[in-house]
Amino acid sequence: HEYSLALFCILTIFLFLYFPKKFYLIVASFVLALFSKETAVTLPLVLYSISLFYKFDNQKLIVARKRIMYLFAIAFAFGVYASYFYFTKKILGENIIYTLAERIVDVFKGYLYFVDYKIILVMVGIAIYFKKYIYLPFLLTVFITLTPASILVHRREAYYIYMPFLYLMIYLGSLLPKISLKSSFLY
Repeated sequence: HEYSLALFCILTIFLFLYFPKKFYLIVASFVLALFSKETAVTLPLVLYSISLFYKFDNQKLIVARKRIMYLFAIAFAFGVYASYFYFTKKILGENIIYTLAERIVDVFKGYLYFVDYKIILVMVGIAIYFKKYIYLPFLLTVFITLTPASILVHRREAYYIYMPFLYLMIYLGSLLPKISLKSSFLY
């Protein structure tokens, strides 16, 4: 299900950027991503982050953001649907492996399990130092997609981080070509 999630998330992003008029395909791809794995609920935030720095004209930007709101509504409806099974314990029962963090400190420990705080500071610092603030929402998306893996107390494993790191590579691939070393202290 990890491969299908990655496929449908990337397909949704591709359709959003190159075929925005075919919104039914975007919705279908997003729904398939949701049913592949629950972490796809963060995809509307990814699309919103992309809309911040992608070159849309004003009219297309308004339409794109309106469509992203529809995707947020679908993600919210899916969250309500999925939470029913969590709260009624119809699927998992009392399974200790899927214990969720109850304190915010445990969630931060989960983040620090996957990404060292020094790396976080460097990633944020690069964008701030070179005044490329527009890319920071995309970096925020990395951490939001890392949240589902961070809240599982007893299942912090590396295979949960393929989507956050895919988005991290997109962040770096978007940001680093825009940086001029002539304006830095390294030059």
